Amino acid sequence: MARIRSEALALLLVACGRELEASAPACGDTWEEMEPFFLSWCASCHSSELTGDLRYGAPTGVDLDTLEGVRASSDRVRAMLEAGAMPPAGGLGEAERDATLAWLACGAPGLTEPAPAGCAAAETVQAPSDAGDLCTGGPVVVEGDLRVAGELRLPCLCEVHGDL
Repeated sequence: MARIRSEALALLLVACGRELEASAPACGDTWEEMEPFFLSWCASCHSSELTGDLRYGAPTGVDLDTLEGVRASSDRVRAMLEAGAMPPAGGLGEAERDATLAWLACGAPGLTEPAPAGCAAAETVQAPSDAGDLCTGGPVVVEGDLRVAGELRLPCLCEVHGDL
């Protein structure tokens, strides 16, 4: 009886995992693909270059002409798109809206992520035999070839002077 419950639980967990995988957004688009959308639909009011009446009522500081600006206002942008409140004149297609919401749900990825904070003062180290030992301190620059087996997150890595 316990074995049947264990098997049923395992099947339930697998089924739930598949459902979660299916509903997770595909994170293929980057800022480079999304920038034209924001410049066309948003930046005429939400640009860091605009002030006063030229913003047509857009709140100061909600600037959507750069990746940093979109990331800073992503929760607000998501809420306005979901409510259909932006753009105010309408015209945005459902496919564009859905693609933008999916991109925001992925964390608004850019083509390349910025270097970790502190890279200007990063310590230079020789390439370790195990990349997993790399991030025990602060930011690092690696001299020599760095081999990484499998998937490994290295938030401390600023540069590699060698092959990766």
